[in-house]
Amino acid sequence: MISSSTLLRSTQGLLRSHLSHGRLCKYYVTSSRPTEKPHTDLVNNNNAPLIPLPPIMHPPPIIHPSSNGSNDFVLLSNEQRTMPSSSLTAVPENTYYTPKDTPSRTPSSTLTHHFDTFALVERLETEGGFTRSQARFLMEIMQEQIRARVAPAKARLLTTSQLSNESHVLNASIDDLRNAVTIGRKNDAALLQAELTSLSRDIEHLEQHLNEDVAYLHNSIDLTLNDFRTEIRQEQKVTVIETQQVNHRLTVLQADANMALERLKWETIWQISIVITGMGLTMVGFGLSSLRSRKVAPPTIERSEIDHTLTVADMEI
Repeated sequence: MISSSTLLRSTQGLLRSHLSHGRLCKYYVTSSRPTEKPHTDLVNNNNAPLIPLPPIMHPPPIIHPSSNGSNDFVLLSNEQRTMPSSSLTAVPENTYYTPKDTPSRTPSSTLTHHFDTFALVERLETEGGFTRSQARFLMEIMQEQIRARVAPAKARLLTTSQLSNESHVLNASIDDLRNAVTIGRKNDAALLQAELTSLSRDIEHLEQHLNEDVAYLHNSIDLTLNDFRTEIRQEQKVTVIETQQVNHRLTVLQADANMALERLKWETIWQISIVITGMGLTMVGFGLSSLRSRKVAPPTIERSEIDHTLTVADMEI
């Protein structure tokens, strides 16, 4: 609830401003319509700034038509407020007033009081020092201001039925989206499974071909290695045969050399024996000649007459 001191201060300020401008009249008319703000979009979750509003009071729904035929409320006394009357009608709490450039009231329109008007008027008379008409005028100003500010807010807000409809539509859309996503996921899973199956088959075929190619390469390599080994063995046999032939030739050459050495050795031994025999015979002949020369003087022979061409045989003769 709005405190009395706050209402009193705001009423005094409004009264001073209107008295200074010469706008004191029976009914209060707003100089301009309140600025309307964009309403809140619940679907897109766009939160528009709200107009700060005063707390709403729900007084007893009692109104009484005035004597001029309009629906303006008449201030009642405490006895009239407590007395039940068949002519008094209750105003629904959810009704609101739509402000216009010039407020007009029809007999069929209903008004909602957001605070205790009678208590405010009495407080203005007792504490503010205003007259009855001034207090009523101030109360009407506050009432119109509150209605003018509350009406756009109510127009922008959603009712319970609208909110339930929006939530139902949103839930239905969410369900449809969930179903669509589920169906899409199932379809994608089926497509992926089919692709996976085809890929597994292709992989099996590729693996089989790869195994065949590997086996063929292995057999080819084995055959090539066997041929290479056979050629190497044949080359080794040829090399061994050639080596044996060379060894045989060397053996024959060695035997021939040994025979030649033996022949040369025997020839050398024979020549040495002949030389030794000749030297022995020469020495014997020389000894015999020396013995003969001792017995008979040898004739003198000149040096010029010596024949140097004589051999050992001539000497022996």
